[in-house]
Amino acid sequence: MMVAVDTNVLVRLLVNDDARQTRRARALIEREQVFISATALLESEWVLRSADGLASARIMLPAMPTAAP
Repeated sequence: MMVAVDTNVLVRLLVNDDARQTRRARALIEREQVFISATALLESEWVLRSADGLASARIMLPAMPTAAP
């Protein structure tokens, strides 16, 4: 089964600011096949850059596939 994860799950996993939520996010990602939407990736980047003060150059996002013409 594939599970879609939202921005909150990604940020909890990356920031590790709440031990309980981080454990739950990690367990979900290790247990299930996950889908991460482009929107969730972009929102996570925004949160890391604005709320956590990371510079854009330090945040790496995977290349997004493009639709064929």
